[in-house]
Amino acid sequence: MRLGDAVATFAQPIARGVDAVFGTDIQHCAGCAGRQQRFNQISDQLFALLSRRAQDNDTSPMDYTVTKQVTAQFVIVGANSPEEAIEKAQKGEGQQSASGQNWNATVKQPPSFAGTPVGIPHGR
Repeated sequence: MRLGDAVATFAQPIARGVDAVFGTDIQHCAGCAGRQQRFNQISDQLFALLSRRAQDNDTSPMDYTVTKQVTAQFVIVGANSPEEAIEKAQKGEGQQSASGQNWNATVKQPPSFAGTPVGIPHGR
């Protein structure tokens, strides 16, 4: 759910109650609809900023570190999903190192782009 829609979900019942008591029409306020739209745009931009792979439409294989229950840890390079990385590790593929607790897979994070300017519109 987008931010503007979430706010509207809570605000609309309150506006209906105020309208019923005072005879107003806050529920259909044009300013509120504009703010809802701006909040939705901001949440879309924030999601795109935080989701670099989605923003770049990057569907290339990722690198995973797969941990096996208490016996070994495998580094799997170029898997398309956590499931594929686990399957490869179960077959003994990849580089093995000591340690581990249970089977799981985590994505190795891409390099940080801290300091890269990102445009977010200002409300006017």
